[in-house]
Amino acid sequence: MSLNFIILCGGSGVRLWPISTEEKPKQFINFYNNFSLFELTLLRVKKFKLKKKIIIVTNQEYLELVKHSLTKIKLNAKILLEPISKNTTASIYLASKLINKEETAAIMPSDHFIENTNYFHKQLSIILKSDFSKSWCLFGVKPTYPSDS
Repeated sequence: MSLNFIILCGGSGVRLWPISTEEKPKQFINFYNNFSLFELTLLRVKKFKLKKKIIIVTNQEYLELVKHSLTKIKLNAKILLEPISKNTTASIYLASKLINKEETAAIMPSDHFIENTNYFHKQLSIILKSDFSKSWCLFGVKPTYPSDS
């Protein structure tokens, strides 16, 4: 079985201003052990042992930052460049055109911090071995309070 990882990497990170800027949004800022959130996402994907294809959807402005991180992590990926930002749904749709409809895809943002990567891999493996592998599954953090941000 092969697995497609679609990594969404186009956000401008304006909610983390002034640390995050449009020129260098939060997913490219080194936050943890000299790795950016995007690089930590790449490391999670790299650690997965299945045959995989990586598709990164990003803004034209971030191409060099994406290439730098791929080189640092020693990964190859197909990079899709958005001429203008059209948000999550358009990015997923665009990337899905590069995937056979019989294949499985894991869609993930590039700016989330997942501390327990072993647990993440275990849960993804369970889903891939189940009947849910042909369906949409959502991973997330169970909310503990309402938030409007």
